[in-house]
Amino acid sequence: MRYVGAFSLGLTACVSSGEMVVFDNRDLSFTWEISIWAGDLIPGTFLDITRDAALQTGDASSSAFGYYSYQSPSSTGWSDRGIFPSLQFGRHVVLGDPILVDVNDDVWFRGVKEFQLGETVGPDEDYAYSAPLLVSSRQTGTIRLVADRLVMGVSFEIGDDTHYGWIALADAGRSYQPIGWGYETEAGVPALVVAIPSPGAFGLLLGGFAVARRRR
Repeated sequence: MRYVGAFSLGLTACVSSGEMVVFDNRDLSFTWEISIWAGDLIPGTFLDITRDAALQTGDASSSAFGYYSYQSPSSTGWSDRGIFPSLQFGRHVVLGDPILVDVNDDVWFRGVKEFQLGETVGPDEDYAYSAPLLVSSRQTGTIRLVADRLVMGVSFEIGDDTHYGWIALADAGRSYQPIGWGYETEAGVPALVVAIPSPGAFGLLLGGFAVARRRR
């Protein structure tokens, strides 16, 4: 389901002069098929964050993102699963702070940054070509770098213009899946992280937050 409007926290003024478009996928109408990195990329399906779940084609595009699995060819190496832009033209996934995953060998990973309700995704973030959600090795097993539910930030291009958006993720067992996403229609304007609206006045994001829509 697609929602368009100037969203705000509570009933206060909106932080953006543009317009947020937010899509609801809590029924998992769209799900990622995992892309496999094993020397070459074996593509899965890709989420276009400018489209409603019912209109997803799964194809690669400048505004589409995938869920990848990388398996280290070495028995002593690290493998990971995470998010990447479907077309590798630049750095489009927001990175979080480094996390120590192996004290003995001093191994650190930077996963996706987790955004909170009311924060914005914009040009001042640290972007990468991809970012992990889970890492694993034979010595440590699987280590989760993020929460069971989270919002991650992304950027993408429409023509020559950069836009900002976010994807709400939930752990679906063997993989994370998108339960909603949104983007700012005005180029260069940071995307406000808002609740995914439900029919009526209020909506829920990740089970615990609500926002109201206001008139322009």
